[in-house]
Amino acid sequence: MISVDLFTLNKSYQSLLAVSKLVNKGQIKYRLGRLVADAKKEMELLGQQVQDIAIEQGAKALSGQAFEFDPETQMPAILRYEKEMKAFCRANVAELWGKPEFFTEAEFEPFDLSADHVSDLLWLIADSGEDVGKKTKAASA
Repeated sequence: MISVDLFTLNKSYQSLLAVSKLVNKGQIKYRLGRLVADAKKEMELLGQQVQDIAIEQGAKALSGQAFEFDPETQMPAILRYEKEMKAFCRANVAELWGKPEFFTEAEFEPFDLSADHVSDLLWLIADSGEDVGKKTKAASA
C-alpha cells in the first residue's frame, strides 16, 4: 500500500486527477487508475469529516457536503475550524492501492506533465527523492 497523510492527498488531489487523464497508455494507466479510485473514496470520506468539523464549529450545513460560515460574525469559529481541519488532515493517513515502485519518474516521462503536477505528486513518484507526506508499507497488489 502507499500511505499518504490526508493533508498531502487533499493538496495534490486535483493534480492526481489531471495526471490520470494525461497518462493514457501502458501499465501506468491501469495502476494510476486503481490508485485514483482509492484516492477518490478517501476524498469523499474527508469531505464528510470536513463538514462535520465545520458544523461543530458553527457552520451552516448546505446541500451535500457543502457548508458556510458568516465571516462577519463567525471569524473565531472559522479560525478554529481551519486549525482543527489542518490537525485532522496531518494526523490521519490514507492507504492507497499500489506499491511505491509502481510509480517511477521513468514511467511518467513519455507524458507531457506540467511541473506543477509533478511537484504536487512527489509523494507518489518512487525515485523523486521526496518523502513529503509519504509513508510506505509493503503491498500485496
